[in-house]
Amino acid sequence: KTPLYNYGDTISWTKGKHGFRGGGDVRFTYTRGSETGTPTIPRDMGGAQASLPTTAFSNATNFPGLLSSNQTMANSLLYFLAGSVASASQIYFIQSPDHQNKWMSYLDRQRKINEPHQNEFSLFFKDDWKLHPSFTLNAGLRYEFYGVPYEGQGLSVVPMNGGGLALFGVSGRSFDRWMRPDNGVDLNLITQLEFVGPKTSQPNKSIYPNDWNNFGPAVGFAWSVPWFGKDKTNVRGGYQVTYAGGGHAGQLSNAIFVSAGFTNTAQTQGPLDGSYFDTRNLAREIPITPGSLPMQPIPIQKQNQNATAFDPNYVTPYIQNFTLSVTRELSKTLSLDVRYIGTKGIKLFNFFDLNSPDVFYNPVLFDALERTRRGEDVLLFDQLFMGLSLVSGTPAVNGTTQRGSQQLRLNTTFRDALANGDYVTLANSLNYFNGFGTGATGVVTGAAGERGTVMRRANKGINVPGGVTVAGAPSVPAGLFPENWISANPQFNNANYYTNSGKSNCHSLQVQGTLRPTQGISLQGTYVWSRSLETPLTGSNIANGLLTAPVFTNPTDRNKDYGLSPNHVTHDFRSYGTIELPFGPGKLLLRNSSGWLARLAEGWQTSFIVNLSTGQPVSIASTYQNPTQTTLTPTGLYGGSVPDVVGPFS
Repeated sequence: KTPLYNYGDTISWTKGKHGFRGGGDVRFTYTRGSETGTPTIPRDMGGAQASLPTTAFSNATNFPGLLSSNQTMANSLLYFLAGSVASASQIYFIQSPDHQNKWMSYLDRQRKINEPHQNEFSLFFKDDWKLHPSFTLNAGLRYEFYGVPYEGQGLSVVPMNGGGLALFGVSGRSFDRWMRPDNGVDLNLITQLEFVGPKTSQPNKSIYPNDWNNFGPAVGFAWSVPWFGKDKTNVRGGYQVTYAGGGHAGQLSNAIFVSAGFTNTAQTQGPLDGSYFDTRNLAREIPITPGSLPMQPIPIQKQNQNATAFDPNYVTPYIQNFTLSVTRELSKTLSLDVRYIGTKGIKLFNFFDLNSPDVFYNPVLFDALERTRRGEDVLLFDQLFMGLSLVSGTPAVNGTTQRGSQQLRLNTTFRDALANGDYVTLANSLNYFNGFGTGATGVVTGAAGERGTVMRRANKGINVPGGVTVAGAPSVPAGLFPENWISANPQFNNANYYTNSGKSNCHSLQVQGTLRPTQGISLQGTYVWSRSLETPLTGSNIANGLLTAPVFTNPTDRNKDYGLSPNHVTHDFRSYGTIELPFGPGKLLLRNSSGWLARLAEGWQTSFIVNLSTGQPVSIASTYQNPTQTTLTPTGLYGGSVPDVVGPFS
């Protein structure tokens, strides 16, 4: 449920030439609902078991001529009839800060409940001052306060020791060394979360500071020009500042939904003794023991969970509005209205991923990718993949007869991104790469859920003291691939940083002509010229109301992506009207009709609507089609590059 409690009142007072008006508004809103993706009751997944695979139906001797697809169906039918269980899972969660040492489960509550709150209030005062019978001045001031959202059960969280800047984790606490491959790794700075706000041990802290100085002035005028006919020409104009707060309860809810330590999906593949796992012994495995306690720091090896946090200096965004219009009565039935309308968004809400792969500012990696793409062999990829095979049936990389760049070009996972210059996708793949296949020259095993084992293995050094031993391989020094070599915070997949880096700007000229009914004709036509610019504000919707971060051409220089808005339209013309048809008494046709014929013929009208506009912006980008996909993927260093040719070109 999402109730909204709104209390407001206004008061007006007219004295002499002044018309005073003031008032206030208070709003309390919250949402109470489930954020658990699936019910917390244990669930099982039927199917094959790695320890006891079926082989009867895949044996050509037992079933000669059986198609491979039918073998798969037969195996699945066998699993189903036997009640085979491949795995069972159970969701654990916490419901308050008091649960940090113990998980809750379906035995306590069927679903995890979130309750984000946000409180707002506003005050305003204005004066309409009639300085002259033909001139009125409007002046006012509005104050708006948008409280920082909080979770009603005490589950608001922020990163410890730095607020949002602590999302940098082992890479520090500032932007000074962001996207710097030579940035050191400080394991004392791993990102940890703490509870703040009401019903916590830190009730005076919040996910970002309250912003108390949201004063919005407003000034305007209306002038009836005394020349060229009394009240024939009117000029109006104004300027106003409005604040765009609120709405961040959703971001808080999303942060709780995706933050590590709030939920835990425990899973089992069956009894520890390796015995057959079916529905008969399923009850013995329930409840499934979770592998960690709530709110524990995420190990660097995981990289499979997301984190979000607000800029510790986040403020309320605001918008400046400008208007100026001239209205002229050309005749008793014809008027012309010319308007300028402008808006400028300042410090708008925006967010970006601190874990954007470091390619452009990592010259060693960028050069290695460029040279590998050109067909050269690079020492860097020999060192990264030494002793591993990236292609089935191919010997392991040894730095001489088998080169890392060579196998990178042949590998089906890497070669498309490499050939098309999609280095961000490629860098992400390298960062999370665990190898291929099985055996010593294939997959690099790690802890459960660990990602990036190949790079971590190479960083320990190969055939050096304390490193990895690969028979017959040359030595690879340790420390070449630190944990933050590609992404700033190796604890997380995405580290979304909410801040005020957005901006927008829109100017428009609007011309409107109106013809009131004249000899059976009435019409109105409006022409608008506009130009709308903005920085990318949001990405795409992924699930549960969560959004991906906007894609920037250069994450460290996001203003370079300031350009035409996706919904920008330069020219727009709209017109509609009615025309009375010349039928009936006194008209061109049937002018002498009477009686029922006159009633039938008179009063007929026809109308028209005309809408003409230019199209919205279209960016030209090269694309490639992945053989395993049916969609085209745009290329560019960071996947959404802003074109540097705008307008007609040949």
